[in-house]
Amino acid sequence: MASAQISTTIRPAYIWNGSEWVQIGDGGGGAAEAGSSISVSASAPASAVEGSAWFDNTDGKFYVYDGTFWVESAPTDAAYAAYNRWTKVLSGSASIITGLSDNGVTLDYTPGQESLYINGIFIDRDSYTATSGSSIILDEISFSGDVVEIVWLDNIAIADIANIYLKTEQDNLFLTQVSASNTYLTQNSASSTYTTLTQFNNINLTSAINTASAAAYASASAYTNQQISVIDLSATIQTASAAAVNYLIDSAPGTLDTLNELSAALNDDPNFYSTIQSVYLTQSSASTQYEKLIPYSTSTPTSPVTGDMWLDSNSTPPALKVYDGSNWVQLGAAVDDSQAIIAGRMFA
Repeated sequence: MASAQISTTIRPAYIWNGSEWVQIGDGGGGAAEAGSSISVSASAPASAVEGSAWFDNTDGKFYVYDGTFWVESAPTDAAYAAYNRWTKVLSGSASIITGLSDNGVTLDYTPGQESLYINGIFIDRDSYTATSGSSIILDEISFSGDVVEIVWLDNIAIADIANIYLKTEQDNLFLTQVSASNTYLTQNSASSTYTTLTQFNNINLTSAINTASAAAYASASAYTNQQISVIDLSATIQTASAAAVNYLIDSAPGTLDTLNELSAALNDDPNFYSTIQSVYLTQSSASTQYEKLIPYSTSTPTSPVTGDMWLDSNSTPPALKVYDGSNWVQLGAAVDDSQAIIAGRMFA
């Protein structure tokens, strides 16, 4: 794998080609070389052209100048270490960049961590597709003589070796802990030896549960079988039943304190209300008569029939009127109005 060296005192960067460090660019500052030299400093370079690169040695990040702003090119924190560069002068037009570089380096970048330059100009990621790690598909064709450069930083998983434990070490720490000062699991004996995985598998939970259940039952405050067998529930049930019956009948008279007596009083008629209504409120034949009240009001009754009477309270004393089928005809006036007329009755 190729690696890179960045000098903090000299602007040019170097790349290891397998046998020696080779300077990237000549540092001349020309437009074609502007993207080749990498500035290393705590602040962005004062003068830069599109494609210039800068490594911030304060936050450890890599930036590329897009002509207006310094844009972070790829994360360079502690999780990224190896700097790689792939360079090739095209011998013909191409839309896919892949294979060996001019130095025999196979293109093998980390997707998302790559930066593409063509003729020293930084190419925005929106202008190409880089997902495979071994090739880059250009939106626009490059031509013979174009210098294509790809730089990227490889992911390196940095592990804290001092805090990594093998399975055997973990078993020794947590399953067979012998130090009395470090308790992790339940002791299985009076000594400081703790349960191993094999011992866990051999635990008889049925016996342990039965033992615990028997102990709990023995210590519980409850009736014994003998005590339950001699309890006389008859008197208790009778007392409760009598109280429930008394609550239900609510001191009803003796002749109406059962459901049978109530049913008999209603003539065993499940439609008692409808029966009463038809008898007293509806005239079913000429031989069936019903009683009407004479209304007492300031306004005429609604829907009158011939013979209906009305006590008109608009006059003093109120006037008694009868409906003749078309009009209300006054019969007379009450002579003595000292007695309040509550209601008059008539039979039709």
